[in-house]
Amino acid sequence: MPGLNDFTMTTNGASLRKHAKQLYAGGLRRLNISLDSLDAQRFKQLTRTGDLAKVIDGIHAAQEAGFKRIKLNAVILKAVTMTKSST
Repeated sequence: MPGLNDFTMTTNGASLRKHAKQLYAGGLRRLNISLDSLDAQRFKQLTRTGDLAKVIDGIHAAQEAGFKRIKLNAVILKAVTMTKSST
């Protein structure tokens, strides 16, 4: 598209191991990755992918592919945040 030269992709990160090199080779330089918890059980409850290790591996794959601008996003959920901070 004329005038557009900076693109960012938002992803759950589950398939990045498979696609990171191809995305980088295609010109993508920035990623937003949803990472709603670092606790594997809670992550599984909150997400469709359910596999925290797969997402972490995808983040590493993106770094290996050359991505330098990776942003991690999390949604703060009151019930989850309150429960977690109470323990």
